Amino acid sequence: MKFPVNQTFFGRQLRALAAEVLALVAFFWLPAPWSYLSYAAALWLALEAWSGHCLLNRLFLKHGVLGGELRRPHRDIVIFAVMTAVFAVAAPMSVFWSQRLLVDDLGRLQVAYDQAVAATDRRLRVESQDAAVRLEIVLDDFYRRYRSYRPFAIKTDRQLGVELAQFAELGRPIKFEAVQGDLGQARRLLSGPVDFVGGIMARNRLSALSLALVVFKEAGLVTLLDAAERGDSAQLIRQYDNLNARWGAVEALATGPEFAAVRAAIEALMDAARLNQTEKLLPLAKSLRAAFGKAYFFRD
Repeated sequence: MKFPVNQTFFGRQLRALAAEVLALVAFFWLPAPWSYLSYAAALWLALEAWSGHCLLNRLFLKHGVLGGELRRPHRDIVIFAVMTAVFAVAAPMSVFWSQRLLVDDLGRLQVAYDQAVAATDRRLRVESQDAAVRLEIVLDDFYRRYRSYRPFAIKTDRQLGVELAQFAELGRPIKFEAVQGDLGQARRLLSGPVDFVGGIMARNRLSALSLALVVFKEAGLVTLLDAAERGDSAQLIRQYDNLNARWGAVEALATGPEFAAVRAAIEALMDAARLNQTEKLLPLAKSLRAAFGKAYFFRD
């Protein structure tokens, strides 16, 4: 019985797409070293699917098992080359962007934790309630996302699962104490876990500069832009110390014209706020956002 070797171009596309999806899923979800092996195998399947005749077909043809002939070999060579180039670019880029998303999530978690600590330190009931609720939401979201999924940057971090489970269990007790219990007990619960975010960053050698930029964006820049849009000079002045400290943490890790531009934009905005020049607040805030965007996008 003879089987056709050459399939339709559309059929090859579908099989190649399925193999590409399998490759990316295996690469990000399976632990090392299986992720590398499965990724290589799925990549080979994708390339073979594009060619329209796999290696087994070639062997069978050689021994007369299958009928037909191999057509258009030059086109197949070009397709192989293009697919190899696409995957050579796609794999590092997917690793790069997944690491950025991970650091963004870690930054949001760090900000929520710091705000809860600050509120309970001051024994402010309303602020502690808001901060505890926000921490629980961010923590639950982080736990659901990373309890089984491991981006390439933390694929070999065996300690993460245990620490994540322990840290996630603190969300509800902290909220309970902050809402209707003892704020001192809430603060003690916050002091219980080790430096969760810092531990992940250190063990997996993630960029401290990237984390500092995310923390600055989440903890200072968002509220500052909101106050500038409302023309609230007093609120901007109250936020200066926090903003200055957050950006100082960034400047301690990096220097360059893009970081100096952000510092200049911060000071220009604050000068306008001190002089109560409300008409200048929004344009200066937009300049600050643009300057920060350059530093944030090109972070390491």
